[in-house]
Amino acid sequence: MVFLLSEPTSSYTMLEKLPVAHGPEYFEDAARTMLNWRAQIHGGHVSSVRARILSIEEEPDGLLHKVEIIYTLPVLYKF
Repeated sequence: MVFLLSEPTSSYTMLEKLPVAHGPEYFEDAARTMLNWRAQIHGGHVSSVRARILSIEEEPDGLLHKVEIIYTLPVLYKF
């Protein structure tokens, strides 16, 4: 039996309105928590999470953050 560990990278874009501007670390922590919760259902974990602020737009009720989340989930294949 051969084991192959693959780490495919995926991404998604999120919008979040907040009262003040936040940096990438805020979104990385939030995404890591959510992604790890989802991955644990399948017995896995997230190996890396990065956030990239695409834009911050001022709106009457807060700052709209457009953020790209890039993450890696290890996948173990058995042959």
